Formats: sequence, structure tokens, C-alpha cells
Amino acid sequence: MRQIEDRARKQEEKENRKKERLLKKGSKLKNKVSTLKEETCKPPLSDDLAATGFLGLKPTTTKNHLMRAILESIVYTVVAACNTLHYNKHSEIKQISVDGGVSNNDFVCQLLADILNLNVLRYTSYERTILGATFLAGLNTGIWKNTQDLLKMREIQKIFVPDGSVCQKEQHLHNMETWLKAVKRFAKWKYIHNKQKIIL
Repeated sequence: MRQIEDRARKQEEKENRKKERLLKKGSKLKNKVSTLKEETCKPPLSDDLAATGFLGLKPTTTKNHLMRAILESIVYTVVAACNTLHYNKHSEIKQISVDGGVSNNDFVCQLLADILNLNVLRYTSYERTILGATFLAGLNTGIWKNTQDLLKMREIQKIFVPDGSVCQKEQHLHNMETWLKAVKRFAKWKYIHNKQKIIL
């Protein structure tokens, strides 16, 4: 009898976890978020002492709005990094190459292209970090003669081109400014008063 009760409880917990998930399948995310109206719920930049949260939640806010805010946050973080790189190095960025699981999301890639006004290249192999380590090992052991051999192996799956709409770009930049304000509000949310006590 106890085993049956345990199984029923575990099954109920499993079902509850499924309901609480923001996202079940990443491939469905682009269609869910790209058609949503803008919401002011922006997550913060990475910060050891920052809190994570959403601002401006309303009764009409859905899981899709939250997922869109997270994806926008990823894009805004990349844009901020590019701006910092350009400012510090005084170097012109001509195009952006993306990799990793999130690069499979068309919404992210297109938003990045629109804000930076640059082409965003997505390759057929999105795990480029692992591939890079493999290429370095191959170069070191003589499998490939030089980097030119490796360049021939690059296969571009899709190029995201800026849509060119000035109005839309201004809206994106306005949204990013709002996000930066949210970042400042969440930054240093927690700070260590002493080794034993954390003041929130």
C-alpha cells in the first residue's frame, strides 16, 4: 500500500513540475515569443551580488512573455559586450558569428542583427566551442595543415540580415535602455555585511 502511495505522490510531483516549467521544447519558442507585444519584464546582467527577477508583471503576463524577456536579455548582454569591445579596442565589428544551443533560435539571431545592424551568421554546427577544441587538436597533431584547411570546412546554415527599419531599431534600442535600468535596479541586490550575515 505504501509503495502505491509513494508512486502516486511521485507522479503528482512530476506533473506539478511539468506545469511549472517555462519551456518544454526550445524549437517551439521562436513562434511563441516573436508575435508577442512588448512587455517590461527584463532580467538582469550577470552579477555575483545581483538578484534575478522580472519587473512590470501584469495579470496578462504569460510564460511566453517571461521567455521573451529572457531571450531579449541574452541579446542585450551580447550587444553590451560588443559595444564595450568597440569602445575599448576601437575596432569595427563587421559581422557576428553565433553558436551554442540558443543560436538555434531565429528570434535571438534576428534581434541581434537588427540592433547591431550587422549580419549574424549561424553555422550548421552550432557546438563551435567543442569543434574549435577539435580543430586545435587536429592542427597540433597534423590532421590539418593550416587554418585555411579549417576555413574550407565552415558551412553557413543561415545569415540573418538587419531588417533596415529605422523605426524598429529605435524601438529595440528603447527596450534595451529600459532593460539597462532594470539591470541597475537588480545589481548589488545582495551585499555581504560580514562573513556571517548577508543583508538583502
